[in-house]
Amino acid sequence: MSDAWPPRLRSFFQARLSELHITDVHPYLSALEQVAQEELIAEGLRAEATSTSECGEVERCSHRRAGQRLRELGLLWLDALRNPRPAAEEGSSPEQLRQLRARQRCTKEAFEAQERIHRALRERGELRLTEDELEMYSNCAKVVGSKSWSQATVQWVLDELDETGAGEDARLLDVGSSYGAFLSYLKKSVALDLAPAIPGVWRGDFLQLEIKEREGFEGEDYEVDEHGELQSLRAGAFDAVVLSLVLSFLPTPQLRRAMLDRARRCLREDPPGSLFVIEKTSLIPRDVQEGRLARQAFQEALEAAGFQSQTFLSLGQLDGEQRPHAHAWHLRTAPARSSSPLPHFKEEGIEGNTTNGDAFCHRRCPDIPRNA
Repeated sequence: MSDAWPPRLRSFFQARLSELHITDVHPYLSALEQVAQEELIAEGLRAEATSTSECGEVERCSHRRAGQRLRELGLLWLDALRNPRPAAEEGSSPEQLRQLRARQRCTKEAFEAQERIHRALRERGELRLTEDELEMYSNCAKVVGSKSWSQATVQWVLDELDETGAGEDARLLDVGSSYGAFLSYLKKSVALDLAPAIPGVWRGDFLQLEIKEREGFEGEDYEVDEHGELQSLRAGAFDAVVLSLVLSFLPTPQLRRAMLDRARRCLREDPPGSLFVIEKTSLIPRDVQEGRLARQAFQEALEAAGFQSQTFLSLGQLDGEQRPHAHAWHLRTAPARSSSPLPHFKEEGIEGNTTNGDAFCHRRCPDIPRNA
């Protein structure tokens, strides 16, 4: 299948492997060829050259598809080599590349299953999951939460907390936590989810939990009943609240605003508490201008709930992809509130004033001192 390598593509991978201090690149290129050929054969698309002139178009199509598959697999492998996980993945065998491919497919299936649940919720117009949907969502979260893009968002939140002065002593509420991403980093973190993926994450609906004022509150940050079930949270108890892929899970803008209002109640006022919102970039139009306006409208909806923006950036990547997977906002509590706009995503259209789209440059908003 060596003829399937476009010369520039071969040179590109040879150069990238050399940058990773891999001196013998041939085993990697051979493994890529073998696995790409296996996948093409499985699809009924052979990449070998044909000798009959009437099959010239088939030949060109086959070679083009072979080159595309080599590029796709090669980028996946380069990503794994740059970000090694278990030592068992080191090396250059086709089996290791097949394992990477299988994990990529598993991740894709998990995202697709989550999206099916999201569509069903939007159609029903309410946050009501069946038992099967809850189980599926819990299983998918174990896959999605382990990906490098998710780990990148966790590290970003921790770095931002360090900048505010809260650091490792921060009281953090992770809503929709699923797999408890912050439990091993912050001793005072509280994690809850509709369908916890691991022990240590409380089962609970944040939109239904009671939020009590300090007077008469028995626990430090939260209360549980005699069965060990989470019952209530203390208002103003937390330095930070994380909503990662939570707002997009809710089927209506009104429920998203209710989630923001409840998060605001849980945060301290002085010094200001931090709200971290992480959502997939795919929820925003890909067109540069439309995307900027949509992000601005979304940020205005976040601020309307009583927050002021401090940081926005795009971060994290799926295996084998170059485009950032997530948009991330760090906001601080602020006194001003408004009943509108409400947080929309691209499927629902955009509402609100979007005249200042340039505010979404990848920069730190200067309005709040770093240690406020």
